[in-house]
Amino acid sequence: MKDTTSVSVIIPVYKAEQYIHHCLDSMLAQTFKDFEIILIDDGSPDKSGEICDSYAAADNRIKVIHKKNGGVSSARQCGIDHAVGEYTIHVDPDDWTEPDMLEALYSAAVAKNADIAVCDYFEDYHGKSRYRKLHVPDNPDSCIRMLLDETLHSACWNKLIRRRLYTDYNIRFPQDMSMWEDMATIPRLFAHAGTVTYVPKALYHYTRDINPNAITKDITFGNCLTREKAVGILQDAFRGDPRLSEDLLYLKLKIRTALLQCCTNSSQLKEAMLHYPEANAVLYSHPTISSYSKTVTWLCSHDMASSAMLMLKIRNAFKTLKNN
Repeated sequence: MKDTTSVSVIIPVYKAEQYIHHCLDSMLAQTFKDFEIILIDDGSPDKSGEICDSYAAADNRIKVIHKKNGGVSSARQCGIDHAVGEYTIHVDPDDWTEPDMLEALYSAAVAKNADIAVCDYFEDYHGKSRYRKLHVPDNPDSCIRMLLDETLHSACWNKLIRRRLYTDYNIRFPQDMSMWEDMATIPRLFAHAGTVTYVPKALYHYTRDINPNAITKDITFGNCLTREKAVGILQDAFRGDPRLSEDLLYLKLKIRTALLQCCTNSSQLKEAMLHYPEANAVLYSHPTISSYSKTVTWLCSHDMASSAMLMLKIRNAFKTLKNN
């Protein structure tokens, strides 16, 4: 391995033996060649670690770190700690990339001397690929506001980020989170970016339906509470910026809405309404909260949880019919 390189590609690996080949083959097919791949075997009990070792033996740009299982957030941080690239990007093992992804992002970053380069992506689901077009302003402050109200996806995998944003400002992935670690981290990186650039091309394939071990497939009332840890981290980071106070309220509102949609009984609905009551101030002005969610929230806040529960059951029944 070289002492320095242009891009460090960090791939956390856990129970990925069925699809890691596709991911790695897409990376090795990149038109851009000056990169390293850091595979973090996060204590995977299957043959993922062996597969990673075989790829490393065949290509000296690949290095493998075998570690005790600590979750995706600890794996991402482990990759950052071992990276030597000027820029970094995270790739998930059940996803894959277009062959010009690194070339397009790195070229755009160098051309603008940008700290962060963002691209569009494909969402692959049930054999179909949907183009996800983004709106990414070149002003980092505007990006932060969009990340907080989730009109800009906080995922790590479509963002090439200058490594010194992590190291110079001691920004680390939280070690006690198994979900939404990107939500807790990416806005803080944008806060220290001088310039952001956007590549209006889908270069990454976010694959939603091939990994049965993906935690994000199991969105429950319990694991939705993980988002509250992200909110706490962001509140601490942006406490001195009153411009973002309303955006943080929007984020809290989205979290409570997610909690409401995961409820299975009226008691959980009442419990969900205890989270972030201050978010009621922006409930009806939030552009991304659906009328359905606003109605459920209104019913719950007026002691009509049983009516809200009926709405949820009807909605979930329609979703089941649609998926089948």
